[in-house]
Formats: sequence, C-alpha cells, structure tokens
Amino acid sequence: MTAVLIFISFMLNVLSLLAIVLLFTRQNRLYNIEKRQKKLIKETEGIMESYLLALKEENEAFINDLAALHRQEDKGRGEAEVHQEQDRHSTVFLKKEELETDEGIPSISLPRVQKAHVQKAYQRNMNTSRQQEESAPFIQEGSGLIKQVLSLREEGLSADDIAKQLGKGRTEVELALKFAEPAKKS
Repeated sequence: MTAVLIFISFMLNVLSLLAIVLLFTRQNRLYNIEKRQKKLIKETEGIMESYLLALKEENEAFINDLAALHRQEDKGRGEAEVHQEQDRHSTVFLKKEELETDEGIPSISLPRVQKAHVQKAYQRNMNTSRQQEESAPFIQEGSGLIKQVLSLREEGLSADDIAKQLGKGRTEVELALKFAEPAKKS
C-alpha cells in the first residue's frame, strides 16, 4: 500500500514540475512578444515623429512664402486698393476662433491671401521641392542598409522576408525602399 502511495506522490510531483515548466515557457514567450511590441512602438513613434517634423517644416516654408507674396503685393499697390480687391474676390483666412488652441493662445496668424496667390505659391513650392529631390537625393544608394535592402529586393524577396533576414522592422525596410526610389530615378 505504501508503494502505491509513493508512486502516486512521485507522479503528482512529475506532473507539477511539467506544469511549472510549461507555465514558465509561456511566460517567457509572452515577455518576448512584449519586448518586440515595445520595439515596434518605438520604431513607429520615430517614423511618425520624423514625418511630422518634415510636414511642419514644409508648412512653415509655405506660410513664409505666402507672407512674402502678400508683402510684395501690398508694396505694389495702395492699401485701399488691396482691401477693395480682397472684398471682391474670395479670400482664404482663418477666423480668430479657428486660430486659437485649447489654452486660448493664438497658434499662428495667417495673412489674408487670394486663392490664386495660394495656388501659385504652392506650385512654386512643389517645383523647388522636386528640384531639391533631383539634385540631392535624401539617401545615397551606397549606404549600408539601403544597399542590402536593394540587393535583396532585386533577388525578389518581399519586404517581410527582407526584414526577417536583416533583423530589422518591416516598416524600416519599407521606408528604406521608399527613400531609395528617388535616388534610383536621378
């Protein structure tokens, strides 16, 4: 009888050890997934931050062009003519409520500008940005990661396969491919 109880006790100990090992491996797997998720979140934040900074710079340059155009227009004509023409044509402007942020502080003040002038300034800005892309590409093709990504792409691998092979994030590989496109065209 004692032999049977000892055998049952031994089996229960083995089962409990197996359960502990199983739980430990699941916990480690969850921990690794959590680490990868945090890494992806950091990469995404970095990408979004760089995109927003570039967008902000473009918007500031555009607003400066509009303000310069407006000042040139005001110098060429009298103040009364400017107000009469602005009343006759449709204008682009923001109201005071639209300019204020949540704290009640005005975020920016935009000059009143005619739509035709806005379109001209936008076209001029687009032309200069295209010229800059053609004359000085954002990333040179000779850089290490770009070169590796392009060579793997030429072999026919997808962005996911390239990311796995290089140990990089998929979004990083896709961005590298997008940045390399202007360099290839010029």
